[in-house]
Amino acid sequence: MLLVFLLIITARAAGIMACSWILSLTGTEIQPSFQIVMWLTSLKGVIAFALATRALKEFEHGDIMVILTILYCIFGVRFI
Repeated sequence: MLLVFLLIITARAAGIMACSWILSLTGTEIQPSFQIVMWLTSLKGVIAFALATRALKEFEHGDIMVILTILYCIFGVRFI
Protein backbone atom coordinates (compact mmCIF):
# COMPACT_ATOMS: atom_id res chain seq x y z
CA MET A 1 0.00 0.00 0.00
CA LEU A 2 2.83 2.37 0.84
CA LEU A 3 4.50 1.61 -2.48
CA VAL A 4 1.32 2.49 -4.38
CA PHE A 5 1.03 5.76 -2.47
CA LEU A 6 4.65 6.66 -3.25
CA LEU A 7 4.15 5.83 -6.93
CA ILE A 8 1.04 8.03 -7.09
CA ILE A 9 2.82 10.96 -5.45
CA THR A 10 5.80 10.57 -7.76
CA ALA A 11 3.63 10.35 -10.87
CA ARG A 12 1.68 13.45 -9.89
CA ALA A 13 4.87 15.39 -9.23
CA ALA A 14 6.28 14.33 -12.61
CA GLY A 15 3.07 15.33 -14.36
CA ILE A 16 2.99 18.76 -12.77
CA MET A 17 6.67 19.37 -13.50
CA ALA A 18 6.22 18.29 -17.13
CA CYS A 19 3.18 20.51 -17.65
CA SER A 20 4.95 23.44 -15.98
CA TRP A 21 7.95 22.96 -18.25
CA ILE A 22 5.73 22.90 -21.36
CA LEU A 23 3.96 26.05 -20.19
CA SER A 24 7.31 27.76 -19.60
CA LEU A 25 8.13 27.17 -23.28
CA THR A 26 5.07 29.23 -24.20
CA GLY A 27 6.10 32.08 -21.89
CA THR A 28 3.83 31.25 -18.97
CA GLU A 29 5.97 30.74 -15.90
CA ILE A 30 4.66 28.80 -12.88
CA GLN A 31 6.62 29.43 -9.71
CA PRO A 32 8.06 26.39 -7.90
CA SER A 33 6.09 27.21 -4.75
CA PHE A 34 2.84 27.10 -6.75
CA GLN A 35 3.91 23.79 -8.33
CA ILE A 36 4.30 22.32 -4.84
CA VAL A 37 0.82 23.54 -3.88
CA MET A 38 -0.63 21.95 -7.05
CA TRP A 39 1.21 18.72 -6.27
CA LEU A 40 -0.08 18.51 -2.70
CA THR A 41 -3.66 19.49 -3.48
CA SER A 42 -3.97 17.14 -6.45
CA LEU A 43 -4.45 14.22 -4.07
CA LYS A 44 -7.66 15.79 -2.76
CA GLY A 45 -9.63 14.92 -5.89
CA VAL A 46 -8.20 11.42 -6.07
CA ILE A 47 -9.21 10.66 -2.50
CA ALA A 48 -12.72 12.05 -3.03
CA PHE A 49 -13.21 9.97 -6.17
CA ALA A 50 -11.86 6.82 -4.50
CA LEU A 51 -14.26 7.25 -1.59
CA ALA A 52 -17.17 7.87 -3.98
CA THR A 53 -16.45 4.73 -5.99
CA ARG A 54 -16.25 2.76 -2.76
CA ALA A 55 -19.62 4.19 -1.75
CA LEU A 56 -20.96 2.94 -5.07
CA LYS A 57 -20.46 -0.61 -3.81
CA GLU A 58 -21.42 -0.11 -0.17
CA PHE A 59 -24.45 2.21 -0.22
CA GLU A 60 -27.82 2.04 -1.86
CA HIS A 61 -27.49 5.50 -3.42
CA GLY A 62 -23.76 5.34 -4.09
CA ASP A 63 -24.30 6.27 -7.75
CA ILE A 64 -25.58 9.68 -6.64
CA MET A 65 -22.41 10.19 -4.59
CA VAL A 66 -20.25 9.40 -7.63
CA ILE A 67 -22.19 11.81 -9.86
CA LEU A 68 -22.04 14.59 -7.26
CA THR A 69 -18.31 14.05 -6.76
CA ILE A 70 -17.65 14.30 -10.50
CA LEU A 71 -19.81 17.43 -10.78
CA TYR A 72 -18.03 18.98 -7.80
CA CYS A 73 -14.63 18.27 -9.38
CA ILE A 74 -15.73 19.75 -12.71
CA PHE A 75 -17.13 22.82 -10.94
CA GLY A 76 -13.92 23.19 -8.90
CA VAL A 77 -11.70 22.98 -11.96
CA ARG A 78 -13.84 25.29 -14.04
CA PHE A 79 -14.79 28.04 -11.60
CA ILE A 80 -12.30 27.99 -8.73
